[in-house]
Amino acid sequence: MEFSWYKNELSDNARLIRERVFCNEQGVLPEEDFDGSDRHSESVVLLKEGVPVATGRITVGSRGEALLGRIACIAEERGKGCGALVVNELIRRCREKGFDEVFVHSQTRAKGFYKKLGFEEYGDVYMEAGIAHVNMKKSI
Repeated sequence: MEFSWYKNELSDNARLIRERVFCNEQGVLPEEDFDGSDRHSESVVLLKEGVPVATGRITVGSRGEALLGRIACIAEERGKGCGALVVNELIRRCREKGFDEVFVHSQTRAKGFYKKLGFEEYGDVYMEAGIAHVNMKKSI
């Protein structure tokens, strides 16, 4: 497995994964997923034997915080650790950049995944792109 990093752009591989997961599987409208924030983000794609299988991005939020987002793994690779590899790689990069905390807007169905990685839930459940979400954070 290897990582490919992209700065201030959306790679074709990340686009393909996000289209499959968010748009095709979850019914998120492309204009909601592809919100323009990729132009101001760093993203990573996990390749397994040269095939893109998972992705995620780091965006700096309005308060200067590190926000992990658009974390997605293709269906065939779920449950095999690819998502955790991506999240841990994003956290590693945030540490390098001097952040001491990371945040994620988790779909409620994924909050158990993030809890296993050390994230804590805070705040109320809210809707984003028609899907229930909760805010989570982790000290790094």
